[in-house]
Amino acid sequence: MKKSHLILIFLFIICSSFSQTKKETENWINKNINGYSVDYGNNPINIVENIYIENGYLYFYYHWKREDENYYDGTWSKVALKYIKSIEYSYDKSPGLNNKWIELHLNFTKGKCFQGKLDDEFQGKDNVAYEVQSERNIITQRLNMDFVKSGMKKRIEKALLSIIKQYGGNASLKKEAF
Repeated sequence: MKKSHLILIFLFIICSSFSQTKKETENWINKNINGYSVDYGNNPINIVENIYIENGYLYFYYHWKREDENYYDGTWSKVALKYIKSIEYSYDKSPGLNNKWIELHLNFTKGKCFQGKLDDEFQGKDNVAYEVQSERNIITQRLNMDFVKSGMKKRIEKALLSIIKQYGGNASLKKEAF
């Protein structure tokens, strides 16, 4: 009886010592997901989309900036990871640029997303006046096709599902029917 308890304790310690912490998972996602931005070719509008995960929240930075700098629009959005219900992907393309991309859709409970407008592109997520987005239930990030080719798609899926679960959520991966 004592031997079986000792073996179970030993196995638990070994398994625990090899699992990643929440912070390590967050850092890994942050390091790897934003390296696959879409190239919009000769488009005069610069679009930046980045996801950051920190302390149980998913932050989404989005901005449009014209090359002639006559126009700028940017936002930070945030949603608690526990409210993310599903992760899914779709494919899209630009009709005039002859390029394709994959879209990562993070679906969450309505009314749980907050968004703040940016005065400039360097305004940090902690310096924004967030307001509830009562009807919003999705954050979408466009990623180039190397995201799939490199195998990062599967790895990010696994990491996102893991970190959502660690913060009390129960997201699922929605797959296409065919």
